[in-house]
Amino acid sequence: MNNTALGAENQKEQTINFISEAHEKFYYEKLKEVRYQDVYHKALCYCLGISDDTRRNINSIYEFKTGCVKTECLHEGWQTSGSMKVVRMAFNLYCNGTPSVDDYTKTVEQVNECRQYTVEDLYQHLLDKWKFCWIVDKAKVNGTEEFEDYEPSLTKKQRAERDKALAHFEAAFRQIQTE
Repeated sequence: MNNTALGAENQKEQTINFISEAHEKFYYEKLKEVRYQDVYHKALCYCLGISDDTRRNINSIYEFKTGCVKTECLHEGWQTSGSMKVVRMAFNLYCNGTPSVDDYTKTVEQVNECRQYTVEDLYQHLLDKWKFCWIVDKAKVNGTEEFEDYEPSLTKKQRAERDKALAHFEAAFRQIQTE
């Protein structure tokens, strides 16, 4: 039987896109702390670095010593709807499943929890977060104030760059859906 983690590691190296400098810093710092440097741990560190909330509460989400996810974190008061999506995406990629489903005893609750892991829902959240961070970054470059509408401040070149990146994300998502 082939080891999927090793197979994925042998593929062509690609550039990693981070949402912010804090996201990138978190990724590389936490990658040093996890037990293995495989694609599962890389996905976990990447996803959990997306949100400020998950970065701040990493020790409530993941046990570095044992390598176990802490599904009970989904019920903690610091969670927002966005951070719960980030955590579920990280859990799904790391565990290749829906580990928090076992937190529920009733079938209807388990089914509802399982529905929170749909690829489309998780992907859309990540894409929305990326779009927001990208446009804020470009607006800062253009000297736009926070209260102003960011979209009109984009140059033609920046709009083309955004459209190209969005097309790339959409193509990657379509590929994931067909695999």
